[in-house]
Amino acid sequence: GVCGGCAWQDLDYAEQVRHKAAQVDDALRRLGRIEIELEPIVPATEQYGYRNKLEYSWAAAPEGPALGFHRAGRWDELVPVETCHIASPAGNDVRRAFERWAREAGLAVYDGRTGEGYLRNLVVREGAHTGQILAMLVTAAGAVPEPDRLRALVPESVVGVVHAENAGLGE
Repeated sequence: GVCGGCAWQDLDYAEQVRHKAAQVDDALRRLGRIEIELEPIVPATEQYGYRNKLEYSWAAAPEGPALGFHRAGRWDELVPVETCHIASPAGNDVRRAFERWAREAGLAVYDGRTGEGYLRNLVVREGAHTGQILAMLVTAAGAVPEPDRLRALVPESVVGVVHAENAGLGE
């Protein structure tokens, strides 16, 4: 895909498994110089909604701040995401809640070229067995504006929001 987050999703699942097996075989033989007969890959039980941790970056969009992934091979270009198919429905809801909060608050997206702006990243981690979600909002220096509004917007499955400040220029 163009987002860089799921390079294999454009392929049929059986083809994904074949490519991944070839990649492991190549890594062991060519890079590791290990001659071994590989056992067949055991296919995943879930092809969608399985990822328990996603790291999004903020991007400026016509409708306001949007969360997405870096375009494959690009640090400076983001692809906004409406629905991430490898995230759970709850994980997608959390991402949308943060976008709504940022838009309502009129927050600016951090610009790596100028060093200006506030919003940098959002990490969403979901407990597969508990359904509990922890979100980490990464921003430039400064307190989180309108925390009560954010608290009201996030789904009940969110048991915590951590705020991390990155005052540096790099990610």
